[in-house]
Amino acid sequence: GDQFSPLQNAPRPRDELLLVRCGVLPKFPLNLVSELWQLTISGCSFSSLPDSIGQLTALTQLEVKQCQNLSRFPDAVTQLTNLQYLQLMGCSSLGGLPDSIGTLPRLQHLSITSCSSLSGLPDSIGKLTTLTKLELRNWEKLSSLPDTVSQLTNLQYLQLTDCSSLSSLPDSIGRLLRLQQLGINRCSSFSSLPNSIGLLTALTKLEIFDPKGL
Repeated sequence: GDQFSPLQNAPRPRDELLLVRCGVLPKFPLNLVSELWQLTISGCSFSSLPDSIGQLTALTQLEVKQCQNLSRFPDAVTQLTNLQYLQLMGCSSLGGLPDSIGTLPRLQHLSITSCSSLSGLPDSIGKLTTLTKLELRNWEKLSSLPDTVSQLTNLQYLQLTDCSSLSSLPDSIGRLLRLQQLGINRCSSFSSLPNSIGLLTALTKLEIFDPKGL
């Protein structure tokens, strides 16, 4: 079951909540559930977010940083139907993202940095049709992007940095007709761009910095 500690002296309804170095995720008082729009969890030692996080239905921003024991991302996160920004940083034990992540209906910005146990993005990423910005950084195990990335029809910004196993982009990348900026920085195995890159008619900035194979 979920691990909770009570949140003592609960504040009046507020917009933001920062949890730092906590052993368990507090049980959210009802006066927070309907008001909270931004939650940052940093340096906490629990292994999973509790399913009850799905109760935070007003949440638009969720940041999970330096939670090195976090190994599971619950399906309940997909109940956050107003979530627009999701950042995962330094969660080195996180083994995967749930397929259900593709059901977040309003997600616009997804950022994943230094989550060293993650092997890749789930195919369901292509269902995030509201996504406009995708940032993947310091991800050694990422060897490819799924073809379903081409279904991100509103994507405008794609940044790949320090993804040392990434050697190429899928041919289907040419279907991202709204993509304006593409950055590939310090991806040491990157060796080629697909011919379909020429189909990106909205592209205004292409940055390839310090590749070894090109």
